[in-house]
Amino acid sequence: MSTKPQKLPGLNDTLVFTLKTEQQVREGIQLLQAHMDHHSEKVVGFDTETRIKPGCDSNKVSVIQLATRELCLVINIRRIVEEGLVFPHSLQLFLQEANVMKVGVCAGRDAWALNDSYAIKCANVLDLKHMAIRLGHRDTTLKSLAIKYGDMKLNKQLQHKRWDKRELREKEVVYAAQDAVASYLVYLGLKKRGEAQDILQSDNSDLEKS
Repeated sequence: MSTKPQKLPGLNDTLVFTLKTEQQVREGIQLLQAHMDHHSEKVVGFDTETRIKPGCDSNKVSVIQLATRELCLVINIRRIVEEGLVFPHSLQLFLQEANVMKVGVCAGRDAWALNDSYAIKCANVLDLKHMAIRLGHRDTTLKSLAIKYGDMKLNKQLQHKRWDKRELREKEVVYAAQDAVASYLVYLGLKKRGEAQDILQSDNSDLEKS
């Protein structure tokens, strides 16, 4: 990698790569794909950050985050596109890869925002909010689910900051990375809970038949 990973506060042992060029994105995607080859299921936590300002072009997606438990890519996509004039092809192919599930709370909204900003369509996107509702959760915010399933406390005070800046400060990288890592951990937790409920329901059904 032409950029070094960071270990940041609030992210345990997750290695965080902040990517600012097309080459770094290509290398980061290759590293993430190689990392996922060791997992039984190809899943990444998925999130984006956008500066919301009515009537302003700054509403374009500025940052894209992709993560597993061990690795997180924080991609300064707006800077990369403005400097290189094109969306990185390696990232486009990854987002469009149907065999890789991209998970996050309101992930469909993030996918829509990417399409609206850069005409990039994402394949195989799972909204954890709907998954949580099916499993009986009332509070389906990422902040709440991250505490329960990821043992992570998310600070949402940076939610509307200037994500369109050329350089991100460390606390902004932490914020962005935490959202993606938490999304990955929440998916694993919800999946485990869902499988446990299926087993319980199956056992109860067998008891009723006997």
